[in-house]
Amino acid sequence: MHRARGADGQLVAVKLLAPSAELDDAAARARIEREIRALRELAHPHLIPLLDSGADDELGPYLVTPLVTGQSLRALVAGARLCPEGALLLAAPLASALAAMHRAGLVHRDVKPENALAQPDGQLLVCDLGLALGTGDTRYTEEGAVVGSVPYMAPEQVEGRGVGAAVDVWAMGVLIYEWITGARPFARDRPAEEAAAILVGSFAPLSAADRRVSEALSGLVGRCLSADPSARPEMDELAAQLEAMIDWTDDDGTAAERAALVSDPSGYQVRVARFRVARVEREAREAMAAGRAFVALRQIDRGLAYAPDDPALRALSEQAEASEAPAQLPVTPAHSRRGLIIAALAALVLIVGAAVVLALVGHGDAQPRGGFSLPTRTQVTAEHSAPGANDEQAMQMVGAFVDLFQRGLDVQQEEQRRARLAAANPSAPAAAEALIGLTALAPVDLANDAPAGELSSLTATNGAPLVPSSVLGGADADATMADFDRRVADVPSDVDTAVARAMVYLAAGKTDAGLGMLDELERTHPESAAVWRTRGFVDLRRGRFDDADRALGRAIELDPEDAQSLRNRGILRHRQGHVRDAYLDLRRALAVSPGDLQARRELAAIYRNAGRPADAAALLR
Repeated sequence: MHRARGADGQLVAVKLLAPSAELDDAAARARIEREIRALRELAHPHLIPLLDSGADDELGPYLVTPLVTGQSLRALVAGARLCPEGALLLAAPLASALAAMHRAGLVHRDVKPENALAQPDGQLLVCDLGLALGTGDTRYTEEGAVVGSVPYMAPEQVEGRGVGAAVDVWAMGVLIYEWITGARPFARDRPAEEAAAILVGSFAPLSAADRRVSEALSGLVGRCLSADPSARPEMDELAAQLEAMIDWTDDDGTAAERAALVSDPSGYQVRVARFRVARVEREAREAMAAGRAFVALRQIDRGLAYAPDDPALRALSEQAEASEAPAQLPVTPAHSRRGLIIAALAALVLIVGAAVVLALVGHGDAQPRGGFSLPTRTQVTAEHSAPGANDEQAMQMVGAFVDLFQRGLDVQQEEQRRARLAAANPSAPAAAEALIGLTALAPVDLANDAPAGELSSLTATNGAPLVPSSVLGGADADATMADFDRRVADVPSDVDTAVARAMVYLAAGKTDAGLGMLDELERTHPESAAVWRTRGFVDLRRGRFDDADRALGRAIELDPEDAQSLRNRGILRHRQGHVRDAYLDLRRALAVSPGDLQARRELAAIYRNAGRPADAAALLR
């Protein structure tokens, strides 16, 4: 590409045929001539215009376009995490330009951040149509050759199969995912590894990777990244849906919003956060008024991802949680302390169980980006004393664990759900689809030998404790371990307390001691579902997946309505490619706990891959 000045004094860019070590002259000429023809046939505000073209006796064919002052979208975003609104502002015009190409019978085949330019006024232009292919074009590549840029190539491109317009849709899905999360959905250190991951096709849903993302956008990107080209939306549909999601400004204001984004990508979130927080607050209040507290909590969580300290959202969250919780029994002095301790210990075990979901989507100990998140509303700050601590100090610790638990699953609420479902339908696990409004899949049609997903994302990262340290709630690790040692010594037969102690030790990084406690519990309490549920979680974090499957299976044998173990084993089996078994586990989990968002998301992925997008969308509503 060369800079020049046209006859009217306008600065222009001249693209010439360059020597290539990979292409013979015929192929190189065909590609530049193809780009000339494509630009001549197309006129779109977001496609770079063709000013002139021709052929020089010495240099061969050339084309002339305006010299764009700006930067590529690769340079603009530069690995930053855009808010979803910023990603929509970038994606919508690109999708519109590509849709125009597709209507003209052309496929770009090399959609990537380098091939789109952003001008200071916010104008975006798709460029570099050298690989664009029409129905009558010759590919000038060997059969099975890969053409494109690997990180943005659809599975059919990676395999060297025939490509159609759906490959550009796939690339748009990768772009949107990358702009919002800061990483491509299949990113690996080496191109060959990334290509293999693309063929496997397993990735965390966008709404799980970033809590700010709406389920509608997450579902749309998920469709774009479908392994089956026919399951992806047409580019016209994609462009229309992206435009429809720009709900914080009207058509006349979009250009100004895009200019603001281009001038300060990292700061743009502040510009739209106030709107988004107000919108989700309104939607949450509407959901609560309609008696849909679970939907309200999901909206509130999205708003808190924009403004973690917003007092109105936090107050609304407490109201929504209270409306979901069952009526509390009166507390009398005779049983208050014991009841709170039991609730707190149950909370700790359940919170740890929920942490496996974070590991399953690759969160580890980092700030959760979607789904269940451990709260920080109340931290443990009291000093813990030696055995004989007074009740006030003990209750401070217990209260902190209870507070953590309020942001997760409520024990009494879960028991009430189980009781209601069992009373309504004794064979509830076999009727999960009816309970959550789905049409059942035929398990025989689901594969148990599908390609495995990214199993390494299930394990604890190097150097991280097997149990996330956030379980300690900010309390001093040594004091907490000493406190649980005392409790186990006081009541040696209390298996729940003993399990909680093992978890505390593992969260504190005392791996050998914590594993030893679990080994001893297996020996002394082989009929405890809590022991096996915890063992399954720890084996997952250790990367011992077969052992984890067996341990979770044992927990389910002991308690067939153990929704956590069913969900966690279902997620594990799905990532291992055992889709049929995963489906059966997840539907049983939802029969017991219909509001389990993680189980719903995983089951939605199975429905989506089975060609049932409507059912998948219903799961996420």
